[in-house]
Amino acid sequence: MPRAGVKSAIRVLELLEQFGEAQGPLRLKDVAIRLGYPVSSTAALLKSVADRGYLSFDRKSRQYFPTNKISDLGLRFSTGAIEGAALNEAMEALQRSTQEFVAIGTPNDIYIDYIKSLRSTQMIQLYSPAGTRRLLIQSGMGWILLSRMEETMAVRIYRRTVAAREINSRAFPEAELRSQLRKIRGREYVFTRSSDYVRTEAHVGGAMISMVVPTPPNHRALVLGVGGPADRLEQNLPRIVASMRAEMERLGEIVGRMTAQQQEPTLAPPAPRAKPKRTRTVISSRRKTPNPKRA
Repeated sequence: MPRAGVKSAIRVLELLEQFGEAQGPLRLKDVAIRLGYPVSSTAALLKSVADRGYLSFDRKSRQYFPTNKISDLGLRFSTGAIEGAALNEAMEALQRSTQEFVAIGTPNDIYIDYIKSLRSTQMIQLYSPAGTRRLLIQSGMGWILLSRMEETMAVRIYRRTVAAREINSRAFPEAELRSQLRKIRGREYVFTRSSDYVRTEAHVGGAMISMVVPTPPNHRALVLGVGGPADRLEQNLPRIVASMRAEMERLGEIVGRMTAQQQEPTLAPPAPRAKPKRTRTVISSRRKTPNPKRA
């Protein structure tokens, strides 16, 4: 048996599904029949959801209808679409235009995790599958992300990495990290070779061009990287960066539209009309008696 809180949550979802099926407003009795609930329970459910602003109530027609608050909630979830079709299209477009390995990474504690990747179509190619993990302080993707943070936060990640014995502070001192981040701070992209790192699991002789992906507010950070043999990437650097920039601008426009839709004002349920106060007229049955002093 589901607990009371779970049961109530399920009822709310079932209620909203009825409006989706009806594709129009519903009255109390309509909802009760559709759900098979007692009218009293249905009335309490509708009132509770309406009080939270997810349903509006028209007193004249006695009908309920979902407000924009529900579509706004769905839109917030749909921001994940930036990691779906839109991002996949950008990666595929880059793979076609550059013919190089393309990857998407996201920070995870002291690491950068590859969550998507596409193989190069070149004869000589480098490839790292989704699930590959690199250190933030020893990767191009990590460096561009760290350069966007406050330096104190980046240093904190460095110290945690050293504490986890993932790197030796003598081999890669904190001062070196600070210097590196100052050099790349504010840059649109970062070009790094495997030889730039003290500790790396990247391919020997390889390189990567990293660029931050535009994302909606409160979305996890994403970085796009195009990788391949260092000499080939350096030779084609202007063309590859131009292709990356074009795809990031397109993603930025998508994110901008999504963010603008989230900020549109929602329709509030109609405010209940105040009932007019009844005034009582008291008629006294007592007769005034003449004042003997005035007589």
